[in-house]
Amino acid sequence: NTGVMIFDVGNGIAGGSPSNPQLISTTPTVGGETHNAWWFWNPHTGEKKYLFVGQEGAGMIGSSSTGDIHVLDVHDLAHPSEVACFRLSGAGTHNFWMDEDAQILYAAYYNQGVVALDVSGLLTGDLASRLIDSIRPGGVGNTYTWGVQLDNGLLYAIDMLSGFWQLGFTGGKFRLRGGGDNVPERYSSDLAVAN
Repeated sequence: NTGVMIFDVGNGIAGGSPSNPQLISTTPTVGGETHNAWWFWNPHTGEKKYLFVGQEGAGMIGSSSTGDIHVLDVHDLAHPSEVACFRLSGAGTHNFWMDEDAQILYAAYYNQGVVALDVSGLLTGDLASRLIDSIRPGGVGNTYTWGVQLDNGLLYAIDMLSGFWQLGFTGGKFRLRGGGDNVPERYSSDLAVAN
C-alpha cells in the first residue's frame, strides 16, 4: 500500500548495492495496493519512460476482483509521476507481460481473463481506448486468470479455475489454441514458460 519504491542497487545514482540498497523515490499510485510492475524499454524509440504498475485490490476467487493498471513516467527516477490509468469495471488486474517489439501489454485481469493494450506513443489520462481485445479462456463464470506470459509468439495464461491455456493473438484478436480444464481439483500456482 506504500506504492512504488525505486532503489539503487548498483546503478550509481545513490551509492547503493545489492547488499546495501538505497531508496531513490517513493510514489504512491492512485488506490495503492501495488502488486507488480513492468518497466517498458521501447525498442522503437529507445525510451525507458513508462512503468506499468498493477494494483491488486479486494476480490473473491471466481466472481469478483478490483484494481487498475497505473502508468508512471519514470524518465527521472527521483521524481516519477502517474500519467495514465486503465480500468475495467468489475475486474482487477494481477500479473502482466509486455511484447515490447509490438508495444502491447498483456494483462491478466482475473474474472475478465486476459486483455491486450496498445502502449505505443504518448500515454496520458484514461487508456480505455487503448484496449485491443480481451478473452475469458474458461468462459464466463469459469475464468479467474492471474498470470500471462508471451513465448515464441504464443501466449500462455494460467487460470485459477480453468487451468493452463495456450492463446494466439493475431490481427488484434485473441483465440484459444488449447488447454483448459486440466487442473480442476486445485488452484494453479506459478507460471514460467521456457521454449
